[in-house]
Amino acid sequence: MIGARGQAYRPVPVPVRAGGKLVAVLTAIEMQMRMSDGMSMPAPFSWTHLYATRMSWSINLALVLAVIAYVAGVRSWNRRQPTTWSAKRSLAFAFAIVIVGIATEALPGVYDMTLFSAHMVQHLLLIMVAAGLFAMAAPLELALATLPGAIGRGFHRLVDSKLGEVIGRALGA
Repeated sequence: MIGARGQAYRPVPVPVRAGGKLVAVLTAIEMQMRMSDGMSMPAPFSWTHLYATRMSWSINLALVLAVIAYVAGVRSWNRRQPTTWSAKRSLAFAFAIVIVGIATEALPGVYDMTLFSAHMVQHLLLIMVAAGLFAMAAPLELALATLPGAIGRGFHRLVDSKLGEVIGRALGA
């Protein structure tokens, strides 16, 4: 059998056991292909791996920077505007960050390249849940109202430009 990179693979069934019962069979092809892509193969799934995590410094850094920027924007809004920023929006942002963390770092993120079902759960969490929560959090409105000086004016010009229209609208909707 020839793999994606032209390498020969020999399918060897590897049993995956959960609770003493044989529930699935993975092949050595899948494991070898995963190893050839430079990613480590997680342990075969069982219910004992329910709390498995795979931490990525880049994702964690992006999430922490997003939280810092949002909190700074909320504090700036509360100082500048006559009304305070909605706690519901802040809560929606916090839940969205948690959902992104779960989808990328917890069980769906560990098995996303191994199990198609985990990959699809990850898609649903990111596209259906986190995206809606981020939209409810209104980070663009917060940024437009609170970015100071030349940065704020440049951001306003970007959002009001043709490029901003293309980026800000769903192309397939």
